[in-house]
Amino acid sequence: MNVVGDYNKVVANHLIDGIYFGINILGNYATISNNSIHFAVYDGIRLCEVYYATIIGNVIRDAWCPITPRRSHHVSIIGNVVEYARQHGAIYLEYGGSHIEIIGNDLCNCYGPGIQAEASYEQLTDVIIKGNAIIGNNTENVAEKGGIWIHGSNEKHHIMIVGNIIRDNKQQDIIVDSNSYGTVIMFNDFRNSTAPKIITDNGIGTIIKGNLGFVTENDGEATIAAGSTYVDVEHGLDITPDENRIRITPKDNLNGRNWWISDVNDTTFRINISSSDTVDHVFGWSYA
Repeated sequence: MNVVGDYNKVVANHLIDGIYFGINILGNYATISNNSIHFAVYDGIRLCEVYYATIIGNVIRDAWCPITPRRSHHVSIIGNVVEYARQHGAIYLEYGGSHIEIIGNDLCNCYGPGIQAEASYEQLTDVIIKGNAIIGNNTENVAEKGGIWIHGSNEKHHIMIVGNIIRDNKQQDIIVDSNSYGTVIMFNDFRNSTAPKIITDNGIGTIIKGNLGFVTENDGEATIAAGSTYVDVEHGLDITPDENRIRITPKDNLNGRNWWISDVNDTTFRINISSSDTVDHVFGWSYA
């Protein structure tokens, strides 16, 4: 089936097996729902510069690129099941796009990442990736192709990655590369990846917090021993903390001594006091 150029097209309830292209849409205002596509040599479902489309409730197994919106806008990809993608990822936002929601999909056992979003020809903006199960992907163990991979030379604005189950993927679970602004990565559940779970360039407005299996908040106590002027604290975070967000509070009388933070790295930071004392001094610390 190759649907080209029609506007207001509904493609629903088809069994498509063993062809080159599954469903190929060029016209705006499309709905693609409840189709079963098995062994598409190239694309399972492709949108080519489409505005306003919904891809919902399809089952796609063993396709080159199962779901591929190319430079498309105002697209909802909801409740699909994809297994055994053979190239770019189960869902591949090709060349850029905007106003895209990827919600509640089951994406597993694919050659590449579960979701790949590429801003190579135009910006990628206003993308919601929420509530997906992204499991056992990057079966060929290629660097950077794990759970979710967002990349490309153009700007990436307001990418929200929230509440996904991301586990058993080879390599990284989430990568967001340079030229990203307003990225939010929250409340995801990470398990059993084979590389650092999140890699991001921490562009302007990046928020990473509340994820399971990836520590971005912690607190504790540290003691500067008598005769010393500092203590190195293991922070237990999976990120290098921002020095300005580390909070320390003396828990006893410093007798006028000053205190400050220095030497922040990916495993420790240092609490300093201005002169040594004959007794220990305890500090509480937190990072949130």
